[in-house]
Amino acid sequence: GRIEAYTDERVEVLGARVKGSRAEVSTIIVSGDVDIPIRYKMRLKGGKWLIYDVVIEEVSLIRNYRSSYRDIVKKEGIDGLLTRMDEKLARLNAS
Repeated sequence: GRIEAYTDERVEVLGARVKGSRAEVSTIIVSGDVDIPIRYKMRLKGGKWLIYDVVIEEVSLIRNYRSSYRDIVKKEGIDGLLTRMDEKLARLNAS
């Protein structure tokens, strides 16, 4: 399982910047001889800070998903994307 894969990594918070209703928290995961920088982009909504993007080693998850979705829509149309999403949800709900 995932718990067994844990090998003494630790997360260090390097800092946070807040500008209005947006914030960015910079962290680093320290694991042996590898440090992995991770930034959390957040938005204040309803009195709670919500993460809307995670940037790992300068790769934005939002941009990555957006690019993947755009490729699917170009090849299969919006119906193809929705079908894939429905299939993915069904697999997740079944597990």
